[in-house]
Amino acid sequence: MRVVLATPGGIRFGGGIGTISRSILQEMRRAHPDIDFQVIDARGNGSAIASILYALVAAFRIIGWRFRRVPMVLHLNVSERMSFLRKGLLLELGKALGVRTLLHHHGAEFIDCFARAGRARRFWYRRVIMSADVNIVLGQLWGRHLVDCVGLPEHRVVVLYNAIPDRFDNACARTQAAKQQLADVRLVMLANLMPRKGVSELLRAIRDLKSDGIEVSADLVGGGDIGRYRKEAASLGIESECHFTGWISPHDSFERLCAADIFVLPSFNEGLPMAILEALCAGVPVIATPVGAIPEVLTSGTNCLLIPPGDPVALRNAINKLRLNPYLRSSISAAGRTLFAQSFAIRQYVQSLRSIYEQLLKTDRDLSLERAGPAEGRVEPGSA
Repeated sequence: MRVVLATPGGIRFGGGIGTISRSILQEMRRAHPDIDFQVIDARGNGSAIASILYALVAAFRIIGWRFRRVPMVLHLNVSERMSFLRKGLLLELGKALGVRTLLHHHGAEFIDCFARAGRARRFWYRRVIMSADVNIVLGQLWGRHLVDCVGLPEHRVVVLYNAIPDRFDNACARTQAAKQQLADVRLVMLANLMPRKGVSELLRAIRDLKSDGIEVSADLVGGGDIGRYRKEAASLGIESECHFTGWISPHDSFERLCAADIFVLPSFNEGLPMAILEALCAGVPVIATPVGAIPEVLTSGTNCLLIPPGDPVALRNAINKLRLNPYLRSSISAAGRTLFAQSFAIRQYVQSLRSIYEQLLKTDRDLSLERAGPAEGRVEPGSA
């Protein structure tokens, strides 16, 4: 079996989609060496013209692999807007070549984009989704949208929550239970810095904490509009409290997590953020917002604190609540770590992907049998 994963940036760039692509590749090659698993960059990280060239190169590589006559699945990571155009064209190519196709939805804003889309773009969204043999979504929210609003049959939707490798070790074991009230608090945010991540709300919460006489610092780890937020921090008088690192290595970002007291991600829109899974893995208490699939998998007061998006006062209060309550910090950390180990380890995730690939190829064989006569025991691809 050959699987070709087409994803923006391949495995080179940061962000959640880069993290999940790297994690899948590493675990596939470790645990499933019988699968010829290839990752290709379908966008690059530059201009629109460059993205077209990357898509063309990806198309030629897919054609080349197809003509080696090995059973093949084309796995397409897609978000929204122009990503749907590029991946839709690759999907059409895959269908023309007779390979099985899988559309893996990562777009935090896809539901809003679909609702606002004009007739032509909505037609294309629907065509691409309906053409894929199976659609993987990050949570029930998107699954219901594809069924209820797009019209996709339920058996062609699979909910598969994100996962990452477990990197927890003694070096990042949390000692929250032994701590008393924190005199100061160290925050960390892992994100591509942009408005929908709630960066401005975090900066205002830090300003308010500082105004209350609380020693606070924050590592803002990730790319995006760093210059904008540096200026904003300076205008709020908190430039010395905020450390903007840009993209750093996965090892270094995990070390920052392990050294932090609290992880914060006050987003307005999300899928299922890889950064939250990293924080759960590290045993760091999480403050987030109930958007996307987050409230499907996290429970406020048990394994996280959830606050309304766009509310820096609620964010400040949640940070202060964890700062003042060592028992709450400890219990949320432990519950989050347990949840990660049970639900978000990469080994089970990749095994689920393998099952989906095998069912797609089994369905392909069954379709061939149906041309000669009825097939018995056919497995629908959405039943994984």
